[in-house]
Amino acid sequence: MRASGVREFFRRQSALFVSGERPGRRKGLGTEFHGFKAFEYGDDARRIDWTATLRTGVLTKAELLVRTYAEEVGVPAYLILDSTGSMGYSEAKRSLSAYTASAIAYSALYNSDRLMLVTFSGSGDGIRTTKMRRGRQHFHRVLREICLTQRVGDHRMRDLERRLRALVKKRGLMYFVTDGFFELADFARIIRLFSRLGFHVGVALVCEAWELDPPPMGFVVLRDPESEETISLDTSSSSVRELFDQIRRRREDIARDLGKFGARFFEVKEEADAMKVVSHYAESRILVKP
Repeated sequence: MRASGVREFFRRQSALFVSGERPGRRKGLGTEFHGFKAFEYGDDARRIDWTATLRTGVLTKAELLVRTYAEEVGVPAYLILDSTGSMGYSEAKRSLSAYTASAIAYSALYNSDRLMLVTFSGSGDGIRTTKMRRGRQHFHRVLREICLTQRVGDHRMRDLERRLRALVKKRGLMYFVTDGFFELADFARIIRLFSRLGFHVGVALVCEAWELDPPPMGFVVLRDPESEETISLDTSSSSVRELFDQIRRRREDIARDLGKFGARFFEVKEEADAMKVVSHYAESRILVKP
């Protein structure tokens, strides 16, 4: 997995990520003007506004006016990474899902947002989480978790819903990185829940090109990088073609249902598609109310 492309993207798009574009409710040392207040002991004398003070007509210490600024705040961001067996059955999908999740995590780091990573699988430990934090060290911790987590087991969407209800405390951004091999009704319930709570939800559906447009003839070989197990699919077989048609219809159903709830759907087939998710992150974080 290469991080250089993500860093280069943020350098090119630096105009979209400007510190101070989300003023908070509290007064602090930001750049967005908030108002005036009376001078108090301990205030920075450089922030005294002499023009506003002179308008009061009294030049005493008690009447000095100090400029205040809105404190710049980050956005709570929740990154939910599908770590079930279907996400790791080919090295390409495993790498692409890790790249997409890392790009979203890097965007949170770049904007000083607070990020929590949630990985869910069907293994014994089930759902793993990191703390809601920001900063470079936390990004490295999240990156390590993304790269080292095993892709095993089946989806447990009801367990994921219960865990997210308990974990999520503040409204913000929520991004799912998955391949869509789950019960659509259970997943739609999660999206509907958090969309109604005011979250900006995005779903990155990771897939390989042959999943959407399999070759008319030949074989597709899938290899599990953990167990080294391989499966060969004859793409000229009518049953296999029907399976691919079902996968395509499922993706269409997911995109349609997500649109009903105001969530954004992204089909990620290559690393360049992951940058579309990152651009959406930059646009959405400005809209989150502090």
